[in-house]
Amino acid sequence: MFKKYYLFYFIFPIFLFLVSCGGGDTQSTSVSAVDIPKNTQGLITFTTGDVQKLQNNEWSEAEINDFIEKGDTVKVESDSFCEIQFGNRAVIKIEENTELVIPSLNTNQGSSEIGIKMLAGTVLSKVNKLAAEESFSVQTKTAACGVRGTQFMVSTEGGTDTLLAVKEGSVVLVPTRFDLEGLKEKIPADRADLISALNNIEESFTVVNADEEIEVSPEDMSRIERTYDDLENAVSEIAEKDDETSAGKVKSLSQLLVRELASTVPLTEKHRNEMEYLDSMVIRELPENGGNRYY
Repeated sequence: MFKKYYLFYFIFPIFLFLVSCGGGDTQSTSVSAVDIPKNTQGLITFTTGDVQKLQNNEWSEAEINDFIEKGDTVKVESDSFCEIQFGNRAVIKIEENTELVIPSLNTNQGSSEIGIKMLAGTVLSKVNKLAAEESFSVQTKTAACGVRGTQFMVSTEGGTDTLLAVKEGSVVLVPTRFDLEGLKEKIPADRADLISALNNIEESFTVVNADEEIEVSPEDMSRIERTYDDLENAVSEIAEKDDETSAGKVKSLSQLLVRELASTVPLTEKHRNEMEYLDSMVIRELPENGGNRYY
């Protein structure tokens, strides 16, 4: 298969000076202007092979220095991969046979929110340490992986199962359908015991630390989601009629969910090797304001 390769050299002000020896004229040539991404844009920093992007309902070839925005889709075919940098916050490598969407993208310092929704495939992520109000997450059909600053890999086969492996730092794994804050809002204000039961679920979300991994199968997630559906119904009953029978259901189902949440295992050698590429990934320094042109 014919493949095209692109090498990325991030261009701040670069000037090439050609000086002839022996008293000749001095000649200067500047590199053409390059746009710096805005705080609502990601920057494609590397591609090899067949990489496509969907913007404004139109597919086109993805190239170095192209911008990616909220709502865009990126598809990487066989024997190909792509790297995208998000401000000074993170850089990701999209592996072959991967398709993803960018549902949220804001790289403002102190309030950044970067969301990646995987439809299939594998993504490696290197994330700088984020402030308390900042977020970076990778979501599959079944789970969301949220971080504060780490190096990790997420893989999903056909969008049904989720593998999370962590090289450095820690990642919280949360079932996609969970909306505990929404459930808490339905609980009567005087039922601190029920709020505490829901808080216990949140505190029990699986944390995957360095040199650990977790794989959530479709069967695992189906069981968890059935229990969550029952919990939603019990909370709705409480909202309509606050009685001890419904309260008991909320407490028992909360305890059941805590037991059902998956546990981690040591990182396998296979996934450790797959994440070695993270060592070569670099988050290049970009101007915070973005949107400027450099010559």
